Amino acid sequence: MKRPVEKEGSATPEKNERRKAMKKTNKYRYFIVTVLVVLGIIILDGGCSGKVVPEKSTNQNKTLPATESAEKIQNFNYLFTEALKQKIFGNYKNAMKYFLECEKIKPDDAVEYQISGIFAISGQGPLAVKYGEMALQKDPGNIWYYYQLASEFQMLGETDSLISLYERIVNRFPELVKEKMTLGDLYLQNKQPEKALKVYMEIEKKYGKSIELEKKMIRAYANNKKYEKALGEIRSAEKLVGEDKELWLMKAGIMQSMQKSDEAEEIFDTLIRRYPSEPQVVMAAYGRYMQKKNYEKALQLLEKIINNDQIAQNRKLDYMFELISNEDPLLNAHEHEIRKLVKEIYEKGKDDLRTQLFLVDYYSRKEENEKAMDVLRKMIVKFPGFKIGWQQILYISEKMQKPDTVLYYAEQGMKIFKDDPLFYVYMCSAYIGKNKNEKVTQYAENGLKLALLKGVDYVEKETGVDYKTIIIQLYGYLGEAYKNLKQFKKSDQAFEEGLKVDPENSYLLNNYSYYLSLRKEKLKKALRMSGITLKKEPNNDTYLDTYGWILYNMGKVREAKKYIRKALENGGASSPDILEHYGDILYKNGDKHEAVKYWKLAIEKKGNKKKLEKKIESARSE
Repeated sequence: MKRPVEKEGSATPEKNERRKAMKKTNKYRYFIVTVLVVLGIIILDGGCSGKVVPEKSTNQNKTLPATESAEKIQNFNYLFTEALKQKIFGNYKNAMKYFLECEKIKPDDAVEYQISGIFAISGQGPLAVKYGEMALQKDPGNIWYYYQLASEFQMLGETDSLISLYERIVNRFPELVKEKMTLGDLYLQNKQPEKALKVYMEIEKKYGKSIELEKKMIRAYANNKKYEKALGEIRSAEKLVGEDKELWLMKAGIMQSMQKSDEAEEIFDTLIRRYPSEPQVVMAAYGRYMQKKNYEKALQLLEKIINNDQIAQNRKLDYMFELISNEDPLLNAHEHEIRKLVKEIYEKGKDDLRTQLFLVDYYSRKEENEKAMDVLRKMIVKFPGFKIGWQQILYISEKMQKPDTVLYYAEQGMKIFKDDPLFYVYMCSAYIGKNKNEKVTQYAENGLKLALLKGVDYVEKETGVDYKTIIIQLYGYLGEAYKNLKQFKKSDQAFEEGLKVDPENSYLLNNYSYYLSLRKEKLKKALRMSGITLKKEPNNDTYLDTYGWILYNMGKVREAKKYIRKALENGGASSPDILEHYGDILYKNGDKHEAVKYWKLAIEKKGNKKKLEKKIESARSE
């Protein structure tokens, strides 16, 4: 079908204006690209060695023929120009291809600088540094090469390399004061206050005092524990600017470090009176009162922080997460105030995901799981692609021992996050709880196929979930399900495969050794595996019980009794299995009365009533 042709003169004034605008835009676009490319060539000619002709080859002692050199120069310039165009429009892959072709024709610092920048953009830090250093070696007088390399070291978190680079900058460009100041700051951040002070003093000697420099020197003296000198610098700074709240805060911090708590508190009280809405003051004072466990004052200030619109919601949440994680019993007396603050911060950011997760965390810590579930249900409806929300709702459902709820959300999650093995873990967890072992084997095997495709070293960026943990959990469920199905060879094989991934995993070692003890098979191996778990956690009631039960099945009843009694003393008194095991040992030792007592306790703790009542009846009839 032909597209209709617009007749000449038929366009509306609006269309004509639009066409003119489009032509003008395209014209400007090509002009900008041309200018930028020309600038790139200028950088190439002037910012590098200045030579475009390739240097002599290492295995040739003669220069290239003039015609060949000219051809290579032309090719090099064409490739460099095309590379810059591609980079300008964000086509980094194509740009890299052209730049690397340039580098093959002639290694050049301007090209290496560009390659380094593209590697940095794509997150390939080590390669970015490699090419950045190459460019710098060819032209150590180009400050921009230093700056790019500095940003790459920052990206990699290589503080020592960053400091070394700034030392090179300061030595080569002694007139650059800002860079010298940065070097001092890096020393200070790297806990080298003496070196920082030396740099700051050199700057002061050459350029005189400034309030910015004075504050840096105060921090350096304080970090070096030269508190009197720091206080002297504060007095010197006050002469420059008069009253300054930041200087007061520094003084309060120094007083704290000098163990002069009363003076520090007096300064904070004065600051709060003078600057009741100043974020820096309120936050510093809050930290001070929390440290001193003056929770009444601290919580009053935290309310000011929450209601201060100059402070970011994320910073407020940091304080609140820290508060609800604090296990100091003295805070229990302030539960009413804390709950009020929780409500206030939620109202300030109820549409914010992190705020919602904070509320979930708070309710979860308070065992108010239904309230947490209400928040999470709304969250996954509004943000169905937010995987952490699904993780939390599954975790809390499992904690509440609601296998049907776990199954429902795991199945829904699998529809959104296809091929994610974490949801298979929760399916296995729910079906184990419902004693549907065939289903467990099905989901465990399918989940393992998915997880192993990415490998044991894979860590999911969004959630931080590592696949090693997922793989171990799935092998554990597979081993347990096959044990329940009495397919012991497959059960043992699952545990063995899991232990290849992590030979000292306590979860696998404990369960495998316990299941062997129940079958009274390979007891020496079982005892060795159980011993590894106890070595890591000698007071773990579950591991003590397993070790004791293996000894019992080996006929070492006296030793078994010692370990299972220790298990009871370390939290095992709430476990029906451990109570039953201790009763069995007492019965074996002839103490039937005490044995019956522990079997009854096991029934109270929801142990296997039918089996335990049979044991009690048998003991009484003897």
